[in-house]
Amino acid sequence: MTRFIISNFFLFLVLNTLLGQDINDTIHIINGSFEGVPGCCKSPTEWIVCGFEDETPPDIQPLLPPEKPLFGVTLKAVHGDTYIGMVIRQNGTYESIDQKLTKPLKADNCYYFSIYLSHSPIYNSGTRENYKILIPYTTPAVLRIWGGNNYCQPKELLGMSYPIENTEWIRFNFELSPKSEVNYIELEAYYNPSSTVPYNGNILLDHASDIILIPCKTDKEK
Repeated sequence: MTRFIISNFFLFLVLNTLLGQDINDTIHIINGSFEGVPGCCKSPTEWIVCGFEDETPPDIQPLLPPEKPLFGVTLKAVHGDTYIGMVIRQNGTYESIDQKLTKPLKADNCYYFSIYLSHSPIYNSGTRENYKILIPYTTPAVLRIWGGNNYCQPKELLGMSYPIENTEWIRFNFELSPKSEVNYIELEAYYNPSSTVPYNGNILLDHASDIILIPCKTDKEK
């Protein structure tokens, strides 16, 4: 499940490579810090919501004092002022956002991408059936990173985290290796692959990096 995450040793090699990287090898993520006006059910600027019909979009967090915390979430952003909170639901629906890349990921190339992930121990929200009754969405979720060639049409799974249990921000580093050309990136909250049934959970995302061309791992480095 964590095969997409870069090891510490390979990350050291990647960072050394980045020091001499040409700007033409960089694919910029627009508003990777997920800045926006905090509130329920909206997407940050430059991101498109890829949700299920009749379900709410993700949330821009946090609402800071003197405002009451949105759904009980109090974690401050690791970068900028806001971040995005996404939930997964026991009815089998989940939240995701999508962005068109400034230029495509090429097939059989390797790319470095990082993002900060966290989990909120409190995330109380209503359901489609009853928005007034709040229930907990507190089981850890995973992040899945998809590539595609149109908005909200994921084609190839490029990366996946393990279930995010940490309640502080941790940077996760990924190697993306598309098998075909990718023009869109989709960030999706999803269930623990070991779970046999859908469940209510959450994941918090902040400070997504640009995507940078890197050398692919050798067999010894994998």
